[in-house]
Amino acid sequence: MLVANVLQRGIGFARNLAICHYLSQQQLGMWALASSFFVMGAPLAVLGLPGTFGRFAETYRNYGQLKQFVVRLMAVSLCGLIAMSLCMMAMPIASSSFIFGAPQDMLTMLALCVGLGSIALFNAGTELMNGLRRAKIVSSMHTVNSLALTATGLAALIVWPDWRAMILAFATSALIGLIPSLPVILDRSYWTTSPNVDFSQTKMWGRIAPYAANIWFFNAITNTFDIVDRMMLLHWGSATQTSEAGQSLIGQLHSGKLLPALLASVSLMFSGILLPYLVRDWESNRRQRVVQFLRSSITVGTILFVGASIGAMLVAPTLFQWLFASKYAEGLAVMPLALIAVCWMAVALNLHNYFWCAERGRVLALIALGSLIVNIIANAMLIPPMGLRGALTGSMLATGFDLFGTILVMRTLGADMRRGSFLILLLPLTLAGGVLPATLVWSGVVIACSRTDWILSSDEKRLLDSVFLPILQKAGVRLQSIWQTI
Repeated sequence: MLVANVLQRGIGFARNLAICHYLSQQQLGMWALASSFFVMGAPLAVLGLPGTFGRFAETYRNYGQLKQFVVRLMAVSLCGLIAMSLCMMAMPIASSSFIFGAPQDMLTMLALCVGLGSIALFNAGTELMNGLRRAKIVSSMHTVNSLALTATGLAALIVWPDWRAMILAFATSALIGLIPSLPVILDRSYWTTSPNVDFSQTKMWGRIAPYAANIWFFNAITNTFDIVDRMMLLHWGSATQTSEAGQSLIGQLHSGKLLPALLASVSLMFSGILLPYLVRDWESNRRQRVVQFLRSSITVGTILFVGASIGAMLVAPTLFQWLFASKYAEGLAVMPLALIAVCWMAVALNLHNYFWCAERGRVLALIALGSLIVNIIANAMLIPPMGLRGALTGSMLATGFDLFGTILVMRTLGADMRRGSFLILLLPLTLAGGVLPATLVWSGVVIACSRTDWILSSDEKRLLDSVFLPILQKAGVRLQSIWQTI
């Protein structure tokens, strides 16, 4: 599955490069806004209900009530999806002006509704397979979806180089991505077991509704955080106040986040991989070991992602010149700000595992809400005078709030987070000075970590070895210590 995850990210990155190559700045901006709508709109439309499959599908399967559970939740989700689509079609000018900054025709809005339904169905399918503990099928679904989107998207762009071609490809690939789940969905043994307890809708909704509401709320916060810079840049970022200029700025923003987005997806993948190992120690009452690892991971994560960011800054100019003929020069210029945010986000995602282990998800929701508020305020202040650079600066400040807020809350909950951790987190700021200064400072920190105990103690290095070496061995990399290669 690790290979599949890496393959998906590689395919996705290549696809994004091709999309940027074929589309103009304004067209790319329109596609970025459409994809943002799908990310934000799909979970909201279905009221967060499919997100409960991961927690409750196996429970109701053991009760012999999986069919009733899934059918009722999907029926309500479908009602929410239809309601949102009808609102969009009833008010096409208002809806399209909000999403894209300019009115769109009815066919475009209809395609948008079809895409919304397709991705909502795909997300529900992956959540159901997760709930039934069919992890390999989930991985296959994502891989098939990624391959299908790449193939259909590139074919559509070659025939019709327009952002609306990507909407059609997006909807098609989401449906194709469901194919690996069909053997399970069509397997009658999952749905025809005799109930061993009486099914009560009242009890079911009493248990499901609060959980779904939490998922809905958390998704709303995190997804809004991801798209708020785009929406505010669209409506406030252009000095000429034309929709085309705002859409072009979104295209520049999207291009500037290509490489940072790849690093962000890697950080999300490794955060998920590490969680089961941390949970094992937590449930074994070795909680101080979890805290010690997370404390050490602040240093290691920062160093790794700053190093990767330096590599991204080295290859980006050639990549942008070769593939894009410098049409995204503004995006390239602001990329360091996006990379700083990604470095902080990578560390924050890993630290968030502490709250999942401690079952304090609501604390994370409050931190995310605070970060969203900071993001909105910072963008409102910085976008009018600074435009694109102001949007990325606002996102960077909000990500910093999330990270430093997470550390402070962990300290109040009893996690021993050293004050020195704050110093190493300043390392990503060197990226704003360019490749050479960042490389010099980064090299000094790496040498200090590997050759001395100034930044990481010997105990912390051994602990990191005990966590990372088994993961590397599963990937076919065999080392006695991760420090022997430095």
